[in-house]
Amino acid sequence: MNHPPQASPGLGRAPPTSHPYVVPVLQQEDQQLNPLPSSDQEMDEDYDPYAGLMNQRERRWLANIQVMQLEGDDPDYDFYFTEYQKRHGLQHRNSNSDKYNGMHNNNVSESPKMSYVPLQFENSLGKVQVGSVQAPRKVIDRELVSNGTVSPDRGLKAKPRKKLKHILLELEYLYASLQRMDSLSSVSSATETPGLRILQRRPAQPPPLEVGASTTELNDYPSDPATLMSYFLKDRDHFLAYMSIRKGKVLGYRLLRLRQDDRFWLMLFQDFHLLVTRDEAEEILLTYLPILRSWLQTRGSWELLSCILPMLLEEDTPDFALTNKFGMSLIASIIVTAEGLYNSNSPINKEQHELYVKFIITLVDKAFQYKTELERPVMGIDTKTLDSNFFRIESHFYRVHQRMDATKKAIIFNALALPTYQKKKNKMKN
Repeated sequence: MNHPPQASPGLGRAPPTSHPYVVPVLQQEDQQLNPLPSSDQEMDEDYDPYAGLMNQRERRWLANIQVMQLEGDDPDYDFYFTEYQKRHGLQHRNSNSDKYNGMHNNNVSESPKMSYVPLQFENSLGKVQVGSVQAPRKVIDRELVSNGTVSPDRGLKAKPRKKLKHILLELEYLYASLQRMDSLSSVSSATETPGLRILQRRPAQPPPLEVGASTTELNDYPSDPATLMSYFLKDRDHFLAYMSIRKGKVLGYRLLRLRQDDRFWLMLFQDFHLLVTRDEAEEILLTYLPILRSWLQTRGSWELLSCILPMLLEEDTPDFALTNKFGMSLIASIIVTAEGLYNSNSPINKEQHELYVKFIITLVDKAFQYKTELERPVMGIDTKTLDSNFFRIESHFYRVHQRMDATKKAIIFNALALPTYQKKKNKMKN
């Protein structure tokens, strides 16, 4: 059996000078360490055991320091032995308590340690997870209801998520309405065809909406494209929310194929930079280009261009448009539309003409600045159209005694012009 080490009698303690058997031993040791001086040394008054290194005051000062270091509140205190005793006693008590619990609490069984670690799922932080035999990975998506103690920051974080859910629900409603209109139109067109047997189909129903003040306006079932478009263009915030989601952009494309609306394009140009930036990865807006060109061809006028061009001249929009494929395609469509209006002698005032000249000059300057990052449009412009358009701009400069830089003009000209293979293809078609 291992016994704890005993405290050393001389460790951290004052010398036991009171013991009768210890005093002679200590005196003998002291004589051996500090022998008495001889008679010759006693007679020598100049003898100094410290060889003159310290005077009497310095010796007293050093002795006081040594005495202070040896003094203590408890002369019998030994730190290391005391700490060992504490730890040993604690271990002994724990072992006795375990034995006691095992003898008298046989009915209480210790809970086994969990060896199974539940799986962690992405975006599941803060959600309630429930596992069962049928659904071992079920994650319950719940929203906490505020009881007045929730911090305001937490409430602000929950609002965007709730708004996104509502936007997605509205898109589903509009999609179901559009699908129902398509099914009704297909059935009506089939009934008008003689000698054709029709299989009647039940129109698609919209998903049930949540009860709330924000959804009561959608209770009336849309029955025509105009009503659907009015829902889609309800306000600027809803339009931005719809066009920031892939499903919303596809829905907008399908609605434009059914019904053109000037408000749609004006809202798009109003937030051109933001919407095109969000579409850079998907490039769904490129599918809008045929509809955009047909809209500019049918609805194009100098009044319409005077509404579009100021939006495209705001801040860094020209810089972004020149370095984006959809933006360059839009610029090409505007130039083709403007040249068509010039050729058809459409009425134009001085302010509208100067606004268009400012638009072209801004593009020329910005193209020279970003000449290494220029994109090409999906459908380029014929060189004859470009020559005619730039000739009109240069003639305006001649009237005001200015000249357009030929180098800058060549950069934007080459970026917008039709490639060589497209020219050959157009000649073969003709």
